[in-house]
Amino acid sequence: MIELKSVPLGAEIDLQGGVLSVDSGNILLGGVGIGDVTINGLSQGGFTFDFSQADRLGDISLDQQAFINASGSGVGNITLVGKNIELLDDSLLFIENRGVSRSGQIFVDASDSFSVIGSSSS
Repeated sequence: MIELKSVPLGAEIDLQGGVLSVDSGNILLGGVGIGDVTINGLSQGGFTFDFSQADRLGDISLDQQAFINASGSGVGNITLVGKNIELLDDSLLFIENRGVSRSGQIFVDASDSFSVIGSSSS
């Protein structure tokens, strides 16, 4: 079960550059090729999702310095669920704790592969 406030879902997700950000919130990128994602309802932290009925997950690609940010004074999490998940060309998943709470976490659930390729030397 995954609990989130910001949820882009699609068969394939390809984020080329740009910023996806939520202050102290939760971000989920879920690629679902075939099957169902169940929205189980709203809880204190946001919606909860169940991917167990997804027969085939889709690919997720973050490219050209794409930036996913869940920083803030509260606890924020980033979750990626897909078949092949790629972070390319200096793309970044980022959480910075600006408060006294414990920091959030980054979860990657790739059914086939997870790759981080191409970073700058500067």
